[in-house]
Amino acid sequence: RDPPLSSLGHAQAAQLGAAVAGLVVADAGTSSCRVVSSPYLRCLETAAPLCRRLGASAQIDDGLAEVRHRASHVAPRTERRHYFPWLLDSDDSDASSSAPNDDGVEEDWPVGYLRRARDFARRLRRDVLDAPDAPRVTVLFSHAASVALVACLTGTELRTTDAFAPAGAYVLARPMLRGGDSSSGSVSGVLFALVRAGSTNAPYVASNSTTTRSWSFSEERLRQWANAHAGARFPAGDDATEMLPN
Repeated sequence: RDPPLSSLGHAQAAQLGAAVAGLVVADAGTSSCRVVSSPYLRCLETAAPLCRRLGASAQIDDGLAEVRHRASHVAPRTERRHYFPWLLDSDDSDASSSAPNDDGVEEDWPVGYLRRARDFARRLRRDVLDAPDAPRVTVLFSHAASVALVACLTGTELRTTDAFAPAGAYVLARPMLRGGDSSSGSVSGVLFALVRAGSTNAPYVASNSTTTRSWSFSEERLRQWANAHAGARFPAGDDATEMLPN
């Protein structure tokens, strides 16, 4: 349930780390950034090159975990820190996260996962906009299904054409602009702008496996969300209407 990266995956992670480090320094003018990762091994291994390059620490957040996540699917935090010393000592997952616990029931897929992605988007907006000491750049390491998180943050309907490539990177612009004021009322109503899509890992990844492809939600999965939310397309539904622009 928690496989490591392949040798190709490690090479792609190194190339991704170099590219993201360049973006961080170019945008922020410093190597300071906030790194948040899924607890799964392959995400932590993907984050490692960036953390080493920038001398950055990282926190684990179950909100970024793989679909159908349960705590028993991954090693304990204390064990992870033996191999990834740059992980923060404290458990920084927010108590309000909808990440499932180990009650013996696996997370519902896809509706349960999509709700978790929506909840994490709310928390990320709050942390980015409200925290006075928040770094200018936040880097998240998650899984292909987190293309749903991108839809939440940008306020766009999730479609079957929204894909995530292996070692792909979505780049979003925070609401705070250089020399400007992003305060526009409710935090939940502030959307991020898509700068670069992660549907391809070109040009920073030199080679790809012939057996892996970009991943996206099927129409069947998207209909399952709509059927559970009176026909609303993700990320709309229930109390999530603020995820979509007026």
